Amino acid sequence: MAQSNPLILVVEDDPLLREVAAGYLEDRGFAVLQAKSADDAVPLLQTQEGIGAVFSDIQMPGRMNGLALAHWISDTVPDVKVLLTSGRIPPGAALGWTLLRKPYNMADVERRLRAMMVP
Repeated sequence: MAQSNPLILVVEDDPLLREVAAGYLEDRGFAVLQAKSADDAVPLLQTQEGIGAVFSDIQMPGRMNGLALAHWISDTVPDVKVLLTSGRIPPGAALGWTLLRKPYNMADVERRLRAMMVP
């Protein structure tokens, strides 16, 4: 049977925020994967089928931040939608990307993810 809600990859270095976002989305019927960094998200995006969207923080430790991850996704797996979030956004940094400023409302995250994935 086909999944009614696509798989969401939540990428957030703060474990509490990551767990809250993943738990909320799971409660709303989504299947969810979690990654603590963009560096950890890339292998999942390369091997896990069915990821429909990525909800990612911009500021994260590692070789790649969330904005670099969004560009990588656009170049490598363009069918995957990206929703970015951050508490500190340099002007113009996220042009062309759907962005939610922290603190965000999880109902708004869900609404935006669903809207992004409408065929």
